[in-house]
Amino acid sequence: MKLNIHQYALALSSLCMACFLTSCAQIKTAEYAEWVAPLDQKNELSVSSFPAWYPDSERVAPGLKKLTTDQYLALQFHVREKGKKFGQSPYIESIQIHSFAYHLDDSPGKVLVENKSKNFWMQQIHGYQDREKNGIPYRENSVLHVTMDMTLNGTRHRLKGSMPARTRQSLMPNLADSP
Repeated sequence: MKLNIHQYALALSSLCMACFLTSCAQIKTAEYAEWVAPLDQKNELSVSSFPAWYPDSERVAPGLKKLTTDQYLALQFHVREKGKKFGQSPYIESIQIHSFAYHLDDSPGKVLVENKSKNFWMQQIHGYQDREKNGIPYRENSVLHVTMDMTLNGTRHRLKGSMPARTRQSLMPNLADSP
């Protein structure tokens, strides 16, 4: 029996749908919302959070796995070309990060970076070998406050921003796991 292109496409999409329906992962991501601040006509500062550890996994039904990101988060910042998500900005002639700090709600502040001359920084989470969790705790309904003191292309910027706690949920095929 010979299949025409439409029958072949229908069979392939049915196979993909069957794979999708037999094994799924529900992903719950806890994070502090990204904060973006304009610096000049061509550059902006982006501060975002990412999970500091591997997600917790729980099988809730045959073929359905629930992944919840770790309750500890890490921070990163990126001085980038305005409107772009990735890459080196061609408009950075000189940069000096004098300090980058945060505080959670009313807790005391913590300085993470001082005297750095790079446009990107990612918080290093220690304890991987000891399997020790650390980082910034995620607290529902909280706000993470960040401050950046920097000089970009000869202009000093003292910035303050707020990153509210939020969760996102998504459903994805879990092709690497059997039902």
